Amino acid sequence: MKKLACLFFVFISINLFSLEVTKTDSLNFGAISKGKRRIHPSEGARIFIKGVPGRVVEVVFEDGMILESKGNKIKIDKITFDKKEIILDKRGKGTFRVGGVASLMEKGTPGNINKKLWVGFKYKK
Repeated sequence: MKKLACLFFVFISINLFSLEVTKTDSLNFGAISKGKRRIHPSEGARIFIKGVPGRVVEVVFEDGMILESKGNKIKIDKITFDKKEIILDKRGKGTFRVGGVASLMEKGTPGNINKKLWVGFKYKK
């Protein structure tokens, strides 16, 4: 039985000045039949940010979530980023990379699990 966990990111920005996520990749854990599957941030999804040039942006997130579909239960935890903060370039652009660990908790009918992972970004004070 193979499971496919693919997270689509939904982002919020916490800020008075313009800060937005312009593009995201999916964090695809691939087929999971048992145990755990780790995706290192260097191989994970990219998150493209646009804001005020030269400002420092930091990531805000809650670790750990349970995804359920068709009797399958997968836990996503140990969410990691390549950097906790970045400095936006002269065009106001920057990129974060994200990874994590997916663990199969309960097996059900084979199928895909696509859910959203909430992550926030804010300018560092």
